[in-house]
Amino acid sequence: MIPIPWQDYLGGIETRGKPYDGWGTTKIASDGQEMLGRFQMGHKALKDAGMIDNSDHWIGKYGVHSKNDFLNNPEAQRAALDDFALAAERELRNYGVMHYADQATTIHGVKADITVTTSGLVAAAHRIGAKTVKAYFDWLGQNGWNLHDNIENISNPHVKEHFKWVETRLRLFQNIPYRNP
Repeated sequence: MIPIPWQDYLGGIETRGKPYDGWGTTKIASDGQEMLGRFQMGHKALKDAGMIDNSDHWIGKYGVHSKNDFLNNPEAQRAALDDFALAAERELRNYGVMHYADQATTIHGVKADITVTTSGLVAAAHRIGAKTVKAYFDWLGQNGWNLHDNIENISNPHVKEHFKWVETRLRLFQNIPYRNP
């Protein structure tokens, strides 16, 4: 189980201090996707957590049969985040990215040096997806592990923005405990 402080830190970032801790919060992301609950879980995250099936129907996991059930059930949201995190860890490991956390790799970020941690990697995958996290590390490996000096070399504004999102999550979560021993 992911420690409550990690979940609460993520929830605080995602809901930006919404009333009632954001459990019933919904918002529309820049890509048009609806994000649900305190942890702002989107379609892929809900599917990865096993909350919805391939036809986008709620399957009843944790007693959740609808969007409203999900929004009104903090414990189901916490459990879904935990399930998503396990799926994200597997995906990141399959992409070969987790070894950067295993080795405590340091990258030279735009704002500061960052030690790569599992906590940061999973938080980044939650924000933008494991595939983009992999692309970020592939790019860093080709550019001396230094985003600070090379950020302006990224010509695609969407890629630049996404890489900044990855880096921000890596930085913000590098010292947040992630898994209970």
